[in-house]
Amino acid sequence: MARAMTGNITRATDTADLTSIHDSFSSILTRWSAAGVQEVILARAQADIDPAAMTVLNVLVRADGPSRPSHVAQQTATGASNVSKVLARMEERGLVVRATDPADQRAVSVTVTAAGQRLHEDIVRTSNAMLAELLHDWSSADVKQFSALLARYAETLQSTVLR
Repeated sequence: MARAMTGNITRATDTADLTSIHDSFSSILTRWSAAGVQEVILARAQADIDPAAMTVLNVLVRADGPSRPSHVAQQTATGASNVSKVLARMEERGLVVRATDPADQRAVSVTVTAAGQRLHEDIVRTSNAMLAELLHDWSSADVKQFSALLARYAETLQSTVLR
């Protein structure tokens, strides 16, 4: 009998459920974040950026304010050099601005521009349409329950593991 980190999850059936959750998340993350799917989203949104820029844009919008490139690198699990190149492409397109961080004159902060925000909104609308296509045969109640449970999981992950 496997024992999990909390006292609530200890039965063998829970271990099977946890393995199923792990397998499902791995499958979802692998497929949804694959370059091919990201390129479909970008093409449907008529967005003239690459998948890496889409990921960085998402991180910056979710930060809800200026972010340091090191934060973006950490959130995207990539190196500072790669983030710097992506940010340079985004800055050329007017999606972000880089400036000296007021809190630390040695550091740089990045802010999403209005154009970057609009592009992000287009990408989210397109992603939502694709999700609607995928879930077309789910009941409204199932979609609501899935949404609530997934949001709960994301909050737990954010508040405990990713502090």
